Amino acid sequence: MFLFHHPQRGLSLIELMIAMLIGCFLILGVTQIFIDNKRSYLFQQSQAANQENSRFTLLVLDQELAKTGYRRIPSVPFDGAFPALAASKECPAFSAGQTIQLSEDKGICLRYQPRYPGDTDCLGNKIKNVPTTPYTNTASVTEKLALNSNGELVCSRNGKSAVLVKGIADIRFELGTGPEGERVIKQYAIKPDAGAAIRSVRYKALMVSEQARMRTNDSSKVLDDWKALLAKEEQNNLAKADQGRLYQIAIGNITLRNLMP
Repeated sequence: MFLFHHPQRGLSLIELMIAMLIGCFLILGVTQIFIDNKRSYLFQQSQAANQENSRFTLLVLDQELAKTGYRRIPSVPFDGAFPALAASKECPAFSAGQTIQLSEDKGICLRYQPRYPGDTDCLGNKIKNVPTTPYTNTASVTEKLALNSNGELVCSRNGKSAVLVKGIADIRFELGTGPEGERVIKQYAIKPDAGAAIRSVRYKALMVSEQARMRTNDSSKVLDDWKALLAKEEQNNLAKADQGRLYQIAIGNITLRNLMP
């Protein structure tokens, strides 16, 4: 009986190339799945962050704007509770009885009297010299809310500032006005007519994601709708900072309930 020994030849070049090709397809498939999952995760995280910032922005603005015109003694006229105030580093000058106005940098300035000892301003600091006796007149507090160049909603008072909300690409304030003797709002404007009574504040905030290149195409319906409200220069500034980010618009309106006669 004869045994025949066949030498082992191994893989041929064609077999090796086919195996490498199959391996490359598998690696590419796994890599693409990883990239798609990561993109989906970042997209959801960015959307969630925009929604959370929207809710927080509405909460902060409602909380601060609701203080406008508050008087410790309701029977005291506005002229007596809020005397004329010279311009400061943050806000323009206030006339007697004026409690809210827009600043040149698209921010909003407001005045109110602290409610009780221990009441805090928008910086989180306790307001000083608040009488312990109810219905006692006291000095008013002036605050400013505005957006800085870093996309942060900032509160300013007495030369100090603090960041309240991040992730805002732009913000707009409008004042709702109506006739002095009526409790109605006729129009919203950035520059109200002289003598018109300010009854409410309407605000719009364009929230933006921190992560760039989140969109699958160059256009964004939300961003395009917002840019339609802006001048050409402002549109260009937003377009430069876009880089495929995600956007969401938060809109709120608050009636200045303390503006009673």
